[in-house]
This record gives sequence, structure tokens and C-alpha cells, in this order.
Amino acid sequence: MDEDQHANSGPSNKSPNQVPQKQKKKPRGPTKGIKSMPGVPRIIEWDHLDRPTGKWATDYKNHIGEISRAKVSILIRTWEDVSQGIKDTLWEDVKREFHITDETKKEVVLKSCDKRWREFKSRLTTGWIWGTRKRPKDEKMPYDLYSYITKDI
Repeated sequence: MDEDQHANSGPSNKSPNQVPQKQKKKPRGPTKGIKSMPGVPRIIEWDHLDRPTGKWATDYKNHIGEISRAKVSILIRTWEDVSQGIKDTLWEDVKREFHITDETKKEVVLKSCDKRWREFKSRLTTGWIWGTRKRPKDEKMPYDLYSYITKDI
């Protein structure tokens, strides 16, 4: 037996009566967004049902959610009430970030933005307004987690 094996086979420093401590999981926080990668083209591929596929599909979905939450106020009642200017801004941002050249994908992208925005509003409402969603006691308020939500909102 060489020295390395002998050193690793010796008694451990833990006593047999010591119970390992279970670490608390950190609660999930807000999405930090996709990292800028200059020179790396993110090209989205679409399946026959107009769903994003390929290497950048997850980044696409995360980006859609982040920009929808950040650019569309939660005080707006429905997606139909969102101004066309904001919708155009969302489309231009996604088009630029993921090199989408097909203008027919605009409706698909905006439907995804709508879905992510409504999910966010629902999560806020069930968690902090109605209190039906269970959350850790030490979790911060939405205005602490999201820079685009003020205490007044």
C-alpha cells in the first residue's frame, strides 16, 4: 500500500454520533437575464408548431420572461391593454438578440411575452396578495427582488 492510499484509509475526524447538518436551500430569486456574448450569434430554430428549439431555446425563454416583466407594468390589466409601442419594443429586442429575420414570428414571440407576463402577475398575486402560495418567512418583498417594481406599485 503506498502512502497516499494509507493516508486516505485512516480514521476520519468525524465522530460516529455526529449527525450531518442539513443545509437550507436558498429560495429562488429573480432571473438575472442572459449574459451578453458579443460575436456569438444566437439563432433560434423553430419546430413545426412554432416552438423554439435548439441550443438557444432556454436562453430565449428566459429572455422573453425577463423583458416582459421589466418592460410591461404589472398595473396593466390585460395584454390587450399593453400599448403597441411596448409590444414593438419587445419584438425588436428579441429579434435583435436572437437574429430573427422572419417577420411572421412576431405574433409567436408576442404570445410568449404575454404568457410569461401573465404567469409573473399570477405568481405575484398568489404569493403576496392572496397569500395562497407558500413561501419562506425570510423571503423579501417583490419590490426588493425586482428593480422595476416600486413599493408604491
